[in-house]
Amino acid sequence: REERVHRTRMVLESLGLTGLERRYPGELSGGQQQRVALGRALAVDPELLLLDEPLSALDPPLRRQLRQELGRVVREWGKATVLVTHDLAEAYQIADRVVVYEAGRVIQAAPKAELLWQPASERVASLVGVRNLLRGSVLKATPELIQLQWRGQTLEAVNSPARSYLPSPGTPIAFFIRPEYVRLVKKDRPAPDSGHHMNLMTGSVVGEADQGTTWTLLFRLDTPGEPSQGAYDLEIELPKLVYEMLEVNRDRGWQVSMHRGAIQILPTA
Repeated sequence: REERVHRTRMVLESLGLTGLERRYPGELSGGQQQRVALGRALAVDPELLLLDEPLSALDPPLRRQLRQELGRVVREWGKATVLVTHDLAEAYQIADRVVVYEAGRVIQAAPKAELLWQPASERVASLVGVRNLLRGSVLKATPELIQLQWRGQTLEAVNSPARSYLPSPGTPIAFFIRPEYVRLVKKDRPAPDSGHHMNLMTGSVVGEADQGTTWTLLFRLDTPGEPSQGAYDLEIELPKLVYEMLEVNRDRGWQVSMHRGAIQILPTA
């Protein structure tokens, strides 16, 4: 009995519930109720903890707060946990490995950083919310670099040392670049020297959305006669401070710069 009481006190303390032991459910906030549910599971010290959408019913600010707490508690507990979620940010913050299911079938299981940067296919990339998912064709491939053509532009991407891909010239290829890795560059800025590792393209901002602390820009390339994949070619994510310093709202014409190491090649099926 003493061991159970001690264990219960430890769980209450780790979840920030000390002093609430005698409260009724109706006297607890939504976040406290979620902590109590987790505490009940941890109190018996199971070998495996299954969490099925544990934070889905909470409003976003509380969900973010409890996501951090849940990650801490799971790490301190130190035993196997299976978390079922549709929220990639939740999985990334709490888990060490992520398994992507579709129609009851595993389509990728990997450490979370690998899933984020090296999805196993276009389908996985789409399911985990990758933006700027693009298609082009191969011009040249070496173990170090892949040169590809997209929208009339020649781009260079680093070939992954983990899974070097050597397609023949003309092979269709899928790739992506995260919006926060696309940089705006003023059109009148001098061209970089020949040894740079950046891909530079010219175009215009054709749409934008204020996200509060960031701006999402929609960018269309200056490539007359080239077929587009939609109304715009790239999404760009800028911190609000950068948006204001560049005075993006006063100038629609820009260059975009993408480091070749930020372009991620997706394997073919």
